[in-house]
Amino acid sequence: MAAHRSASESGIFSYRFFVEPALDAALSQLAKRVHVPIKLIYLAAHCMTIAAMSGVKDIVTGVVTHARPEIQHSEHILGLFLNTLPLRVGFEGLNWLQLLEVLYQNEKRSHKHRRFPLSQIQAENEAVSVQTAFNYIHFHVLQDVTAKTDIKLLGFEPREETNFAILANVMRDFAGGRTSVRVDMDGNIYAQEQGEVFSRLFSSALERIAYQSQMPASLNRPLTAVGSLIVGMKPFVSLPARIQKAVQHNPAAVAVTYDDTEWSYQQLWDATTKIAALLAEHGVNRQDVVGLALPRSFEQIATVIAVLRLGAVCLPVDLSYPASRIALILSIAEPALVVTARNMTELPAGAPCLVLDPEVLEGDVGRMEDAAVGPDDAAYILFTSGSTGTPKGVTMPHRGLANLVDWQNKASSGARVSSTLQFAPLSFDVSFQEIFSTLSSGATLHLIGETERRDPASLLRHLDRKGVERVFMPYIALQQFAEAAVTLELFPKKLRVVASSGEQLRVTQEIRTLMRHLPAGVLENQYGPTETHVVTSYSMSGDPETFPALPPIGTPISGAGLLLLDECLNVVPDGVPGEICVFGEVLASGYYRSPEETRKKFVEHASVPGKVFYRTGDIGIRTACGEIVSLGRNDVQVKVRGYRIEPSEIELKTLQFFGRCGQSVDVAVVARPRDEQDTYLIAYLSGKGERSSNALDELRQFLNAELPAYMVPTHITWIDAIPKTPSGKRDDAQLRQLDIQFGSTRNYREPEGECERRLCGLVAELLKITEIAPEQSIFDCGATSLTAMRIVVLVEKLYGTNVPLSAFVSAPTIEKLARLVQEGGGQLKFDPLVPLRETGQCRPIFLVHPMGGNILSYLRMLPHLPSDQPLYALQASGVDVGSTPIATVEEQASFYISALKRVQPTGPYIIGGWSYGGFIAFEMAAQLIQAGEQISNVLILDTMALSSHAKGKASDDALLSWFFWELLWTSRGSALPVQIVPAHIESLQERFDYITDHAISIGAVPAGSTKAVLQRLFEVYRTNWQAATEYNYNARCPELDIILIRAKQPLPQILREMHDAIRSEYHDPLNGWRGQTSGQVNLVEVEGDHLTIMEEPFVGPLVSAILSEIK
Repeated sequence: MAAHRSASESGIFSYRFFVEPALDAALSQLAKRVHVPIKLIYLAAHCMTIAAMSGVKDIVTGVVTHARPEIQHSEHILGLFLNTLPLRVGFEGLNWLQLLEVLYQNEKRSHKHRRFPLSQIQAENEAVSVQTAFNYIHFHVLQDVTAKTDIKLLGFEPREETNFAILANVMRDFAGGRTSVRVDMDGNIYAQEQGEVFSRLFSSALERIAYQSQMPASLNRPLTAVGSLIVGMKPFVSLPARIQKAVQHNPAAVAVTYDDTEWSYQQLWDATTKIAALLAEHGVNRQDVVGLALPRSFEQIATVIAVLRLGAVCLPVDLSYPASRIALILSIAEPALVVTARNMTELPAGAPCLVLDPEVLEGDVGRMEDAAVGPDDAAYILFTSGSTGTPKGVTMPHRGLANLVDWQNKASSGARVSSTLQFAPLSFDVSFQEIFSTLSSGATLHLIGETERRDPASLLRHLDRKGVERVFMPYIALQQFAEAAVTLELFPKKLRVVASSGEQLRVTQEIRTLMRHLPAGVLENQYGPTETHVVTSYSMSGDPETFPALPPIGTPISGAGLLLLDECLNVVPDGVPGEICVFGEVLASGYYRSPEETRKKFVEHASVPGKVFYRTGDIGIRTACGEIVSLGRNDVQVKVRGYRIEPSEIELKTLQFFGRCGQSVDVAVVARPRDEQDTYLIAYLSGKGERSSNALDELRQFLNAELPAYMVPTHITWIDAIPKTPSGKRDDAQLRQLDIQFGSTRNYREPEGECERRLCGLVAELLKITEIAPEQSIFDCGATSLTAMRIVVLVEKLYGTNVPLSAFVSAPTIEKLARLVQEGGGQLKFDPLVPLRETGQCRPIFLVHPMGGNILSYLRMLPHLPSDQPLYALQASGVDVGSTPIATVEEQASFYISALKRVQPTGPYIIGGWSYGGFIAFEMAAQLIQAGEQISNVLILDTMALSSHAKGKASDDALLSWFFWELLWTSRGSALPVQIVPAHIESLQERFDYITDHAISIGAVPAGSTKAVLQRLFEVYRTNWQAATEYNYNARCPELDIILIRAKQPLPQILREMHDAIRSEYHDPLNGWRGQTSGQVNLVEVEGDHLTIMEEPFVGPLVSAILSEIK
């Protein structure tokens, strides 16, 4: 297959290949034999390729049709008579010949509609979505032209503008006799590599049609023997034996730490011996199940090892679960013993409990013979959410855990790691990875308390103080951790390995920044459900900017095999979605005491090693380089904060609640994304149940008593009816799109005091709601644990006081938060000083923001400055959440002087500002001179002084238009149109709504920003406008020398209206500054106008002018 790629400026890229002559001839013979046009054969290949790439077996694609009138001499009519008709085709139960017949009949039926425009079809039926199209091109009429004239056809290349995501052009070259296929794909949707995938699949379809026409119409192949695992296995060594080896190697090394206490390897091993002996005294035998209901402690770790030394099975009991949930798990597992600590009231009465007293660890160590542990013996049982309403217990044998440790300690995320944080709860499989990969390698395991574990700011300080090198975190926890690190500018000095698992990893800007600050840091994406633990991994190191935003899950670890299968268990080709199925050493034994559930998911098949594979329900594709990319689920199972949840289990509990009251309701629980970093559960109710707020409170209390906290929906709401798809199934996609109205503030009081008002604004902005009252729970307004974390971290950043997350969550209201801030002595902290370049021996330059308040325009100067020239910018108070605008030029100047003195305590100073920033720079210089400081230079960057005859005035509507124009200029440059807001949008509120949506769509403000963000920035703009009109130059320092850098070109027309309104002296050759100071006005003219001097190519000469003046 000869192929080449090309790309266009529109983002469309093309991939073209030629059909081999022998294959083309075979297809032509088949067309003649079955009496169909050759076009239909290529259309069949196209349809199959679209189906394969989308993973859908019933597709709709467009087919370009020729609609020229069938009348005499119609060939002489000028015009384009092409149209595209939608074609629907299913493949279930068809072989290739039958598929050709179906396509033939479909085309025959649609022929009479060939002139009906596609646009009108879609306008009349919104359900018709045509994203792909097929075009067959054969200009056979040119054959007569070239045969009867001297005209020579040298070649042809079709060109078209298309809105289709995929357009396949099949072109028959009558002159050369060859057939080529060109696929045009939208680069905003597809990667370049997918053009190659399309071409490969298309060619494979053609070959199957030509040579296997009686076979099922599919590109998949039957699952046959896949051979043994590629990576050889190490001889089995039990996990206790590995730890014992580490004890013998260095008994005095630190094994476990908690707070300021340490246990050596010998202490840990002695403790496990004593606990194992105690368990044996209480009748624990090999492969007995032992419940572990212990808090985070040295004893918890020692008990896990002790249970395995006896050959027994660990059953972690999560004490944060409701008592009813714990009782249900214990009733299923029927442990021989449950080891617990004093004062543990969560366990049900009658459970066979053993209280582990500290006195047990005192006294002499007796002799103990470890049980013989085999690879197929069970090591632990972990319970996960079950679709039947009952949790399922996954039984992991020693073989899987030993294989994991073997791989982990050789991987880049495990080799030569001397310390690891024990972050995961024991009921989460990663805890066993943390514990045993660390202790079997002789490294140190760092324990933390539950409160500290849930508080990212406290966790950061702990890792930094203890010098921890490796952490394992699910994505949401990692995102919280990274956000806290970036906000507080605290990056653990020795941390170098961050492994993420449990849910899809996204590399956000905060995670990139975190990794940039870690020396030789490794970010690793690990994939695997509880039934297999880690199956694949993908490591990233080097420049974090090169890390993919959605990393692949990688390639199988040693001991793991992976297949991508369709629903019939056939192997899908590379580049085609399939269910991820796992085999090998990593498999669990099944679900504890649930053979029926085990048979559903653990499929026996003679073609794989071990004769069984596990169907994960996850969908993935294999790329050309062998990496697996995760695409989501083939069912409704969801992940929330790393926890696996079956929504049906929550739905059944909800129905149980209403059933007790004899009420008939429908319920649907779905996971909805709040933003790219956070997901939450929402329950929709419909039917004849009681709809009062008290009833919903009772339902929430019931669910809290029956389910773990992570399974209780964040929001519960009534709707008229659960939406359905055309086929009658529940439409979860539509449920995720429904508008949600969180709690009204109508019956609450107004915020009192500056602290409450600012915090209400901050929280409302984070929650993307209009307002929140001081007494309202943030969780009733749509907050999640991630939102709560962001709030306390921002409070610490803004107020300088550490609010414990646990204290806030216990009473999650602004009223309580404000009280905690004030009790902690918090004072609002906003730092206006932004270091753009901190290093260098030269005297630093300080530049003040323009009227909009941000300092992004000064970033363009950096590439033109010498590497030893420090540059600082001063941003306006109010641009950051939690801060408010400063009303006068004089107050702004005083505030900025305090900030710059932290960098340069004494003069001489170089201070400047562009546009409005020139006023503040002038005032700062005046105040510094009055304070006895020296000024080196005052740089007035094309600032126009204001006339002293009259104050400028402007309406809010005019100010809003000018603000919007300046906001977009920051990201789009000076080539913006004058009319930005459409003229038909008249009301101020509607214009603000339009501005918000448009600013987000073009990236002028971050995605997910709300009107509150734009409102805050507009208040900065309006405040600075008013401050400029009220500034009195002559009251300051009349003899101040300034350097006026003035644009040669006239003020742009777009700016004249606003400058006329504010009475600026833009017509004056010295911009009006001669009348504002009796000092020297040193004029330097530069190319460009008021706007373009801050853009390329004029910003370079501007910087050169500045440097020549300050030397």
